[in-house]
Amino acid sequence: MFMWPGFIILFFGAYILIRETDRRHKSNTESTEESSLEILKKEYASGKIDRNEFLEKKKDLISLRSDIKSFSKNTIQGGK
Repeated sequence: MFMWPGFIILFFGAYILIRETDRRHKSNTESTEESSLEILKKEYASGKIDRNEFLEKKKDLISLRSDIKSFSKNTIQGGK
């Protein structure tokens, strides 16, 4: 009888912990992807790479980003 409130508190605590961890992971992933694109833009602006190389690498980064998102989505949904 007295154990139910403890289980309820434990359940909601675990739920909040998992939700916050997932949210932080998503924001870290997005900021990493953005910084990769920013680095590429800086290399192009400074003349370290030419236009063709910039466009090719940008295309690769965007493709990789979509691959990561679809992989994460499939993993979370159990491979559906």
